[in-house]
Amino acid sequence: MKRVGILAYGSLRNNHGKEITESIDHQIMVGTTFKIEFAHRSRTRDYAPTLIPVRRGGAKNRAQILVLKEGVTARKARNMLWRREAHKEKGQYRKKFCRSRNNRVCIKSKTKFLGVDVVLYTKLKQNINP
Repeated sequence: MKRVGILAYGSLRNNHGKEITESIDHQIMVGTTFKIEFAHRSRTRDYAPTLIPVRRGGAKNRAQILVLKEGVTARKARNMLWRREAHKEKGQYRKKFCRSRNNRVCIKSKTKFLGVDVVLYTKLKQNINP
């Protein structure tokens, strides 16, 4: 069975949300494999800056892989992560996890990362310029 994890950086490191917390088997302390920066103004957080992966600037930072319990599929994990990031209720789901509009949550994945088959992470479009 495939093991699925969520790469938690930024606010997700300390506030996984109830649904994700209930699905965690264990955690692996890591660093982000990409640079992050406060480069997105979040409408759902009163337009406060939010950490996102960036191409220029930023820095690699501490993170953790939240390895989910056996039986949690990548699809289920994507929906849990999307609901946490989009402030949606349990039970709501998406068929597509990436939109082009600035404030849409995009769920990306890495395969075979530190012994975890699929590791999911969020990426929002940059809307704050350096």
